[in-house]
Amino acid sequence: MMSDKVLANIYPEKRTVTPTTEVEILDLEELKEVQDQKRKEYESYLKRNRLDIGQWLRYAKFELDNQNIRRARSIYERALLVHGSNISLWIRYIDSEIKTKNINHARNILERSITVLPRVDKLWYKYLTLEETLQNYDIVRNLFKKWVSLEPLPSAWNSYVEFEIRQKSWENVRDIYVKYTQVFPQANTWFRWINFESTYGSIELVRQVFSLSIDTLTNYDSVDGNIIQDTIRLIIAFANWEFGNDEYERARTLYTLALEKWPDNQVLRNSFVSFEKQIGSIPIIEDSILFKRKRKYEEQLTLLPYSYDTWWVYLDLLEQNYPQQYVSAFEDMLIKSKPTDNWKSPNWKRYICFWIRYFIFLEFGRYEIDLIEEKFNHLLLNIIPYENFSFSELWIMYSEFLARNKTIDAMRKVFGKAIGINPDGQIFKRYIEIELLLKEFDRVRRIYEKYIKFNSGDLSIWLEYADLEENLGDEERCRQIYNLIINNEIKGITDVMKYEVFQKFISFETQASEFSNARELYENFLVFSSYNTDIWNAYALFISTTPTEEQLEDLQNLLQNGEDVEFEPNEVNKEAARAIFQRALNYFKAEGKKYERYIIVKYLIEYEKTDGNSTTQEIAQNMLPKINKVIKNENNVEKEYVEYIFPEEIEDKPVFATPKVSKFLELAQKWKKENNP
Repeated sequence: MMSDKVLANIYPEKRTVTPTTEVEILDLEELKEVQDQKRKEYESYLKRNRLDIGQWLRYAKFELDNQNIRRARSIYERALLVHGSNISLWIRYIDSEIKTKNINHARNILERSITVLPRVDKLWYKYLTLEETLQNYDIVRNLFKKWVSLEPLPSAWNSYVEFEIRQKSWENVRDIYVKYTQVFPQANTWFRWINFESTYGSIELVRQVFSLSIDTLTNYDSVDGNIIQDTIRLIIAFANWEFGNDEYERARTLYTLALEKWPDNQVLRNSFVSFEKQIGSIPIIEDSILFKRKRKYEEQLTLLPYSYDTWWVYLDLLEQNYPQQYVSAFEDMLIKSKPTDNWKSPNWKRYICFWIRYFIFLEFGRYEIDLIEEKFNHLLLNIIPYENFSFSELWIMYSEFLARNKTIDAMRKVFGKAIGINPDGQIFKRYIEIELLLKEFDRVRRIYEKYIKFNSGDLSIWLEYADLEENLGDEERCRQIYNLIINNEIKGITDVMKYEVFQKFISFETQASEFSNARELYENFLVFSSYNTDIWNAYALFISTTPTEEQLEDLQNLLQNGEDVEFEPNEVNKEAARAIFQRALNYFKAEGKKYERYIIVKYLIEYEKTDGNSTTQEIAQNMLPKINKVIKNENNVEKEYVEYIFPEEIEDKPVFATPKVSKFLELAQKWKKENNP
């Protein structure tokens, strides 16, 4: 059959189409005939030229005009099979569903469209507009998250930001800008974020965004030369902004650091010269600025004594420019700004940070040991409310301070006091670390005993204690710790935790070459786990790879004779492993647990694939049951069950039945024994 293109070459002239005469429709029957005739015309044309998208759209419109939405949908779906990437077709399909108020259908089509064409922004905007019009803001937010995960153009990100601004979700906007700037780290993106914070945020937030932008772009400057220009634009804008907020020193610092990195950049240098012309560079002016800043901070702190950010920069200013006032200001701050609000307030942590800064200054700046000890005792015993929370880091800091500047005994007293007043895991761990460094192992043991009493349900403490004894070579103590966990009902130690302990205990005994102990542990592990199939398998593999008592004795004799030997499993070990598998099979057979028995057979097959021969592999394979699916009716409800039918159930004989030995084989075995005593 010739294609349309070939026919066009043969008959190049277009045929004139005679206009159809208007038909006056008098009743429903005539209407139906006209509609059927029209459909035949459309279908006939589409059979000849199915790629004509306009004809598909006209056909669908015809059905919509006749209010036959089902036929219209069918036409659109057929058209999509041919033109699946045509955006206009998707839009017309979606608009038809919205026009007929079939919102769920429209939503389904939109979901399909963005899946098929995820890079077409028009479809995303169509979907988002629909959902926002319906006030489904959570759906809109999820759609935006899905869209930006594809890293679309900046316009999509900007639309997401504008949506969250309309919802007045400022924190969401900040989260968006964090991801936005990672995908598009250009200056324009950062300026958008800065403009947002200038409108809806605070001075500190604007400063943080400026700082983050410069730090981020500085890491890119060696990769992309254009990023350098963006970085300089941001630095100049940051400096101008600081200048506008009367933060002249900050602005000068920005210019100084930038010129150190890019000394030959003329734009940056010209901007710096302009800045210096405005504020001057005479030392008196600088002192005036510093004094003005100092007075400004003092006025702010008089009104807002709990503004810890202001206190921090004020103390920085004093430390650098007015060192004689630094200590007195610090002590005033610690008295006047002690938090009085809820204990859960973050102000407490910020307040403690000032104490830590104070201690560091006193030790390394002035070296006043007795004063530091006095201040530590005052803070730890009189200020911190232990009934609400604890600051274990302070106790550790105090102890380490005493270890550096006084004696180890003083350090130990503080640790002991901390454990008595404020027992905390961090304190125990740090105390143990220090005593281990000092090689005071008996003290470490005593600390571990107190640590276990403090939190006996924390398995990690027990295991750390056991590892300590193992590393010290005291195998008996290590063994007693493991036995204590396994054999006693310790509050907080669950059966799941004991599974881990059994495994570590077995590993310990294996590494210690105490294979008989490990085998006994496996027997206990089987009982504890209610004869779990995985434990049976692990037990068999262990038996297969470890020496028997006779083999171990032979190895030890060879080692005593100075021979370098290495254990290699042989057929004896393999038979012992098979015996374990056989025990498991016998156990589950006696218990009537066919599924578990089936699992053991599977484990045995895997074992024979690695360590067996063709005969044992065939025997293991023949042990597999026949699996049938049975449907049973229970309370008028059909349920599907799986039945395992083992070979002996089919043949009516045991799988492991010993075959009768022929007379010839008996004589051969007898001859072998006589000639090989």
